[in-house]
Amino acid sequence: MTQIVNLRTGQPTPDVLVRTVTLSLRQLMADDPIALFELVEICRDPAHEPFGLTGPHLRAMGMLGSDGRVHDATREIVLASVEGDGFDLRLVNPVAG
Repeated sequence: MTQIVNLRTGQPTPDVLVRTVTLSLRQLMADDPIALFELVEICRDPAHEPFGLTGPHLRAMGMLGSDGRVHDATREIVLASVEGDGFDLRLVNPVAG
């Protein structure tokens, strides 16, 4: 049985998906913070065009689809996992509680 958790946004989401996306976000923060910033911007504004090679990098990680869009569930997790903007962007626990 799949465990469901509530995100800070109020969205119920499978726990395993939250943990998987969270690991990817932590990896981006450590290895490519520009790609993380671009992913957040795409989640906030689907019309945002990613800078440089961040689009292909995010597609290779499975964070973007081949059409350049973020899956709805992934978008919810990303938006629940970040606070701030620009250089002040930081990761937080996406789970409510």
